[in-house]
Amino acid sequence: MRVEQVHLGHILGTGAVVAPVLGVFAPNFLAPLAILLVVALIAFCRFRGQSIPPLDRSLTTVVVLTTIWSGVSLFWTIDVSGALEKWLAVFVFAPLALVASAVVSRLTPDECKTVGRAALAGILAGIFLILLEVSTGGFISRVVFPGETFTLELFNRLPSVLLIFIWPAVAVLWSLSRLAAVAMLGVGVGVGSMLPNESAFAGFCIGIVAFVAGWIVPKLTRTVLATAMALGILVAPVMSFTVLDPEMVREKMPHVNPSLLHRLQIWEFTSRHIVEQPLHGWGFNSARKIPGGNERYLVKDIKGITIGQGDRLPLHPHNGALQVWLELGFPGALALAGFLALMACRAGTIPDPGRRAAAFGMLSTIVPVWLFSFGVWQGWWLGVLILATLLMAVPLAAKSPE
Repeated sequence: MRVEQVHLGHILGTGAVVAPVLGVFAPNFLAPLAILLVVALIAFCRFRGQSIPPLDRSLTTVVVLTTIWSGVSLFWTIDVSGALEKWLAVFVFAPLALVASAVVSRLTPDECKTVGRAALAGILAGIFLILLEVSTGGFISRVVFPGETFTLELFNRLPSVLLIFIWPAVAVLWSLSRLAAVAMLGVGVGVGSMLPNESAFAGFCIGIVAFVAGWIVPKLTRTVLATAMALGILVAPVMSFTVLDPEMVREKMPHVNPSLLHRLQIWEFTSRHIVEQPLHGWGFNSARKIPGGNERYLVKDIKGITIGQGDRLPLHPHNGALQVWLELGFPGALALAGFLALMACRAGTIPDPGRRAAAFGMLSTIVPVWLFSFGVWQGWWLGVLILATLLMAVPLAAKSPE
């Protein structure tokens, strides 16, 4: 291939192939991959003399306001040493990601086909590699990580990567063969049930429900998703004092899993600190430095017998909504609620039914993982979200066959 034949589809397609493979063995490299990809897309667009398409005004407004508020919170954050560096890494890159998504939305049909094939190749490669690892007892892992004992816990981030990246592939397959798209969803269920990440698997199952609902009743699905996500973010702190109160759960479910009970205790601890600073929060990236967070906590059953232990707040609350509330207060929570509602509404405006349903599915998979697993500002996780969104925008950019 000659240099002049290279187009935006080849650039994004390279990321589509590489990302799931990195998700298997080196998920931390997904952040630099996302940065390189975003910069390359924008630079190549300008190098070819193409103009940058208009940005989504509403989403851009939410991102800009969140960036400003997060920056202002640096003046009172309790993690002064790490907050500024993290803020620069996250929020300087956010506007570039918005620009890249605008560029991707204008890909030509040929460029869309290129990325579509790459997205299929990438997710199939990722699935093949993890199945190979499981069937051979970690043949590749023993080479990549010499001295490590093979266990599925080595792949605790992988389910989130694969089960999110499946959705762009489903969007591509749906226009080619609905049976193949359904088969891909079945493969996702099989892989997700095998790997160690309950929130990712639960999110994917919810995503399948949203996919079906989005196909049958798209307007209702859009309304339900937008409302449920926005309200869920806004009322998150209240949940720890009501239906998710650890003591109540312990009484009604005496045989509850110790790790789940510990997670509920973390959320209650976080919510109590949210109540102390509900308006402006404790400052950006402050979760890891919350007073008392590093104190050891003994998890006990209803009889008072110790069944586990852990920190009261281990680095982050393992709940995206509570972390935003804790660090950025009500303005941050309101911005997040608005952002998710806007994403659901944008997905509902996609004209092609199959691609619209896939967008609902991916969004419904991402939110539970985001809520119950990783820290909000973890670079590799933000890389996953940016890469997956860019890939989903590609098949949606192609004209509907209908």
